[in-house]
Amino acid sequence: MNISQTASTKSPDFRLFLQQELAKRCGTNPKYSLRAFAKFLGITPAFLSNLLKGKRSVTQSSIEKFSERLGLRPDDLAKFQNFHFKGPRSPRSSGTRKPRPKSIPDFNQVHLDQFEMISDWYHYAILELIRVRGFDPSPRWMAKALSVNIAEVHAALERLERLGMISRSADGKIQDTSKNYTTTGNPSTAVAFRNLQKGVLQKAIVALEELPIEKRDQTSLTMALDSKLIPKLKLMLKDFRKQLVSLQDESKDYDQVYHLSFSVYPILSPSLTSIKGVRK
Repeated sequence: MNISQTASTKSPDFRLFLQQELAKRCGTNPKYSLRAFAKFLGITPAFLSNLLKGKRSVTQSSIEKFSERLGLRPDDLAKFQNFHFKGPRSPRSSGTRKPRPKSIPDFNQVHLDQFEMISDWYHYAILELIRVRGFDPSPRWMAKALSVNIAEVHAALERLERLGMISRSADGKIQDTSKNYTTTGNPSTAVAFRNLQKGVLQKAIVALEELPIEKRDQTSLTMALDSKLIPKLKLMLKDFRKQLVSLQDESKDYDQVYHLSFSVYPILSPSLTSIKGVRK
């Protein structure tokens, strides 16, 4: 179903959604307030108050900004009457506007497919699972192997096929056609990347609790560092990831799929600019 067909089923207004979200958060945490919600959305309490009261209109840019903060997906946004997907613009001719291309709904579908793939870890796991010894192309087997719902596997396979990352033959065989795919530099919204990392971190917690130490390695390093060196550190980690890919070529007898993640982030309060601030 393309975007234009969803107009009649859209919910009334994004403003009402914000009201409901604030009410839900206050219900979960009695100490939560409009001020806290405004800070989370990156606006002033007065602006949010006027927005919720209908004294200010909800613009397209506001919806896009708030949706990123709230982690909404493109198909969630399509439900609101005051949100419109932005398709590619046609080049203008002398004084005459060209008709809207018929392929724009397909563009939105591909955009959603890309978002979903970046957002959910099991898309990449399926691509790697195809290489594993004893791989079974049945969705039920893949769902059991990855501990996910079979419906998620069906949707992921269809999405990967639409994106040209796998091919499926008439007899059910699956081939990885993605080559060396990376999400680095992808123009999709940062929400997808955050969702992906959340999924990977959740799997890491499960591994920490359930797998014996000889089957995993989870360590961390805490150190004082000049923040100006972070760009250099990120480049070092990027180069290391590229080196790790070459490890696959040492043996093609794959029997497992692994997650490897790196995290580097400051742990001091954002209100502090130096260690000196801690000692005050």
